[in-house]
Amino acid sequence: MTLPDPLRRLARSELPLWLALFLALGLVLVRSQTREIEPDEIEALHSGWMVLAGERPYADFLQQHHPLHYGLLAGLMYLTGEGAQAILAARALHFGFYLAILALVFQIAREVFGREAGRRVGLFAALLLGTSAVFANKVFDVRPDIPMIATGLVALQAFLCHERDPRARHLVLGGLALGLSFLFLQKALFLMAALLVLSAVRVVQGRMRLSELGLALGSLALVLVPFYAWLAASGSFGAYYAANWQVNADGEGGFGPIFWLMGNVRSSTVLWAFFGLGLVFFVKGRRELELAVVALALLGSLWVMQRPWPYYALPAMPLMAIIAGRGLAEAFGDQRHLAHAALLFGAIPGFYYLGVEPYPRLDHRLAMIELARSATPPGERVHDGDNQFNVFRKPLDYYWYSLGEHGVMERYEKVVPRGYDRNRLFLEHAPRVVATAELAHVDPAIAAHYAPSALDPRISLRAEPYAVAKAGAESAAASPPSPPPPRSNP
Repeated sequence: MTLPDPLRRLARSELPLWLALFLALGLVLVRSQTREIEPDEIEALHSGWMVLAGERPYADFLQQHHPLHYGLLAGLMYLTGEGAQAILAARALHFGFYLAILALVFQIAREVFGREAGRRVGLFAALLLGTSAVFANKVFDVRPDIPMIATGLVALQAFLCHERDPRARHLVLGGLALGLSFLFLQKALFLMAALLVLSAVRVVQGRMRLSELGLALGSLALVLVPFYAWLAASGSFGAYYAANWQVNADGEGGFGPIFWLMGNVRSSTVLWAFFGLGLVFFVKGRRELELAVVALALLGSLWVMQRPWPYYALPAMPLMAIIAGRGLAEAFGDQRHLAHAALLFGAIPGFYYLGVEPYPRLDHRLAMIELARSATPPGERVHDGDNQFNVFRKPLDYYWYSLGEHGVMERYEKVVPRGYDRNRLFLEHAPRVVATAELAHVDPAIAAHYAPSALDPRISLRAEPYAVAKAGAESAAASPPSPPPPRSNP
C-alpha cells in the first residue's frame, strides 16, 4: 500500500513530533499547577521558608540535603509572600527547570552527534522524556533533584564541548556548574565522580592537559570551599555531616531499586528499549562513549544508595533519552516515517497518563496549608510531624518530619542523640494546629485540648485555652520520651 504524497511527506516530516512535544509540555504545565503536593515538596518549601525566617539548616533545623535549593526558594518566597501563590510560583520555577533540561538535551545531542543528526536525536530524546510518565510527572516537583539535574547537564555539556573547542571557558563553566549541582543535592557526587574519571582518561590519552583539569577542579573549588567554610564558621559542620552523610548512609529500612525500575520500564518502554539498542549497536565515537559512561554511572548509582525512590532515576533519564534517540534514528535509517511512527506509538501511554488518567488535585492540600498558617499567629509553632500541611510556621523543635519507625529522626538519634519529648514540647509551645496522628503520642491530658478540624480530620485544632492541671503537667513533663509514630517515608 502506497500513501498519497501529502501523507508520505507528513509522515517523514518532524512536524507531528514537534506538535506532540508541545502537547506534552502543555499537559505537564497544567499538571504542575493542579496536581497534589507531595510530602517531599512540603519539606523543601518549609525548609525554604525556614531559611527566609533566619533559621540555619543543620544547626537550627533538621535537613538531609544541601542548602542551595532552600536558599533559592527563600528568595522566591521573599518576592511572593506567604500563601498559595508561593507554592504555585515554586512549581512554575521548576517547570522552567524542566524546559531548561529539554533545551540542554538538544544541545548535548547536537554536540555529540553533529548539528543535523544531533538536532533530530535531540527532538527524539525530548519527546521520549516529555512523554515518560515517571519523568514528566516528577520534573516539575519542588524538590532539589530538578535544579541539580539542570546544572549537572550544563556541566556535562561544557565537558563534551571542550573536546571540540578547548577554550578555558568551558572548563570554568563546567566546574562552576558542577559545584552548583552538588550544592543543590549531594547526589551530584556520582556525576562528579564520572566526569573526574573521564577527565583523567583524557589526560592519560593526551586529549586534555593536566593544567586544564586543574582549572576545572579549581572552578569547582570556588563553589565548594565557601560552602564548607561557612559550615565550619557557623558551627554547623558536625550536624551537616551527621544528617547529610551518616544518616543517609544508614541502611536500616532500606530497599533495592529493581521494583521501581520495572515500573519505569513499563511506563517508558520505547525509551528503555532503544536505550539498550543504542548502547549495544550505535555508541561508537569517543564522546558517544563518554555520554554512555555517564548515563550508566548515574543509573548504576541506584544500587549504591540505600533508599532509591522512583525519582532517583531522573538524573540518568535525559542521557538515556539521548542514547535512545540515537538508537531510534540509526535503527530505522532513511525510513524516517517508521522511526516517527515508533516514537509516536510509544508516546501513547504517556499521553494517556498525562491527559486522561485522573490524579489527586492540589486544592485541598493548599487549604490545609492555609489553615495551619492562618490559625497560627506569627511567632507561634505548628506540629506537623510528617510534611503534611506546615509550610509557613516554625515546628516545635529540631526534628519536624519523618518521625516514624526507620525515619530520619530514628536514624539521626543513633548517630547524634538529641532527644525528642513531645509532652515537654507541647507544654512549652501549646501549638494551635497539630497532626491528629501525633496526639496518640502525647499525654491524654494534653490531647484532650484538641479536636479534629472541619476541613480535614488529619488536622486537629486547639479547642480551648491551653491549660493542663499542675499535677498533670508535672506528670507529662516527667514522663519519658514518647514512642515514635508508625513508619513514614523520609
